[in-house]
Amino acid sequence: MSKKRNAILALLAAGILLSACSFNESSSAESGETRTIYGTSQKGPYVKGTVVTLYGMDENLNQTGSHFSTRIDNNRGEYSLEKIALEDRYAWLNANGYYIDEMTGETSAQKISLNSLVDLQDRDHVNINILTHLSFDRIRFLVKNGTPVDEAKRQAEKEVMNAFGFSESEESFEELDVLSAGEGDAKLLAITLMMLTAANVGEVTSRLASIAMDLEEDGVLGDTTLIRRIKGLVSMSNHEGVYKQVRENLEKMGATGVPDYQKYLDQFESPWDSTWEHCDNQDEVRRTTQFNDVFYNRVICRDGVWKYYRGARDEGDAPVDTTGKYGTLVDERDGHVYKTLDVKMESGRVATWMASLLEYEPTGGFKEDARYVPGVGREYSGFQAFDGPDLEHMEKTRLDDDTHNQMLFAEFIQGICPDGWHLPYGEEWYFLWNAMKDDYETRELFVYQQYTDSETEKSFDKEKGFYVEFDYNFTLELYDDNGFLLENVWDWNLSREFFQGYRYPVRCVKDWKRD
Repeated sequence: MSKKRNAILALLAAGILLSACSFNESSSAESGETRTIYGTSQKGPYVKGTVVTLYGMDENLNQTGSHFSTRIDNNRGEYSLEKIALEDRYAWLNANGYYIDEMTGETSAQKISLNSLVDLQDRDHVNINILTHLSFDRIRFLVKNGTPVDEAKRQAEKEVMNAFGFSESEESFEELDVLSAGEGDAKLLAITLMMLTAANVGEVTSRLASIAMDLEEDGVLGDTTLIRRIKGLVSMSNHEGVYKQVRENLEKMGATGVPDYQKYLDQFESPWDSTWEHCDNQDEVRRTTQFNDVFYNRVICRDGVWKYYRGARDEGDAPVDTTGKYGTLVDERDGHVYKTLDVKMESGRVATWMASLLEYEPTGGFKEDARYVPGVGREYSGFQAFDGPDLEHMEKTRLDDDTHNQMLFAEFIQGICPDGWHLPYGEEWYFLWNAMKDDYETRELFVYQQYTDSETEKSFDKEKGFYVEFDYNFTLELYDDNGFLLENVWDWNLSREFFQGYRYPVRCVKDWKRD
């Protein structure tokens, strides 16, 4: 914590130093030779009045005392430090000002400060952008620990790209430009847009500082919580079409060509690991090292691409062979065909369950609200699961005590299940889980596995699959957190929420003879 606090204080001190610099002033240069350093400064393009300052640095990246400043006089982020007497090979450039937001096309409400570290031996053109800023601290750390500057720059730039799941850029970061159309420019623009998912400029600055400090010592972005959050926000922005306006905004800013930033936003949104870009072994499952989300900490190889995976298999488990494992149930009411699965209980009894979810259309009780995905299943309210009348009718008639007790203590309650099948009791779920909890193959046979391109995507595409959790399926008893039975759901004292508001997938169980 003290290291990060000191780093932030150092940044604040640098900001004070920058504001105190006099324009076009040099500490000393005895040779009399001058040069012009120019380029663009961009978060989005910095606007007129932005201060750009250059500090001379030695081969150990210590400041030499040379410094020069200028102000941008247009809204394209273009700066020029003209006829400066600079003898230093290396330089630190900083831009501090307002910028034009690529998402909104409006000028930012707050200033932002970005850095660039460059070798000026064969270069006069230097851009300042998000990527030069994110690599700045890492380069200095590597040089401080004995790495030559050119090697440190190459390594840091590769690590920054890897942190976002991208391959390294062929161009140096100071050559990239959000208003140009190259592949490296597209990656720069995509990462810039990721930063703009923050709530405000202050959060953008904080996010940049967090990532830069995280990368500084080992070149690995270990803040998985932050990355998951950015992924989620990028996914939301993608699905809401937020990024479509960016192209028009950039053209208004004078872009010579708009790079294909969208493919890199999509790539970032998809699951990736810094060491994986494609996969060869279909259905191979691995645990991710970049993310450790409780639900999405595994990926599966599908058609050469790693996708998030939810299912019973873990790393090293072989794909499940379904040959001959399923039985068949034909629902005579509508002709639907369902997979069934026989599972041997600990008692030795074989229980037959629907492996597919029920798709039968309910006859009452807000049927238009039931979510339905053909080939996957339907979700039912409590009334619909019991195949009962609608709520208004139920409240008017009520069941008399004898009828209520007859249903409550019936051996099985058929409900909306086909003839010869019934709604599962809590004890049946309990026995089923105990029988297969250490058997991933049986558990896998009970689910439609889900393979998605995003940890935030909720896919109902049958081709991708749909994961159905056991603890979300309809059951007749309700239990508290300690496993104690509360009461039967057919008890009218329960809230209307259960019958009217909640929706559950239904797996039916074949009737069996109780001892």
